Amino acid sequence: MSHGRSWRVHDREKLAKVLCPRYFNHCKFESFTRSATGWGFKRVAEDGPDYNCYYHKNFLRGRPELIPFILRLDSSGNKSKSNGDGDETEGADFNGEDEVEQGDSDNPHRGQ
Repeated sequence: MSHGRSWRVHDREKLAKVLCPRYFNHCKFESFTRSATGWGFKRVAEDGPDYNCYYHKNFLRGRPELIPFILRLDSSGNKSKSNGDGDETEGADFNGEDEVEQGDSDNPHRGQ
């Protein structure tokens, strides 16, 4: 998306048949979305320009230093500290100035 805070799959078939086999061990769109969810990405279900996009508070264009804070869910299904406990899209202002600070209190590497 133009604001750099979410992404959308435009061609499910191409993703499944071309990209998934190249970068993952499967060729199913459903497996890809399950993987994205496992990394803490949330699908935006509210009507608007970001409908059906995927969002993670630490996935921002121009902020590659935040990528280490996108953590996979552990094997028991518990969310890591960086993924939070609630729906991250709730109240998200994709076009506003709500920047994620590196010293954020839910930063799992804080103080290291």
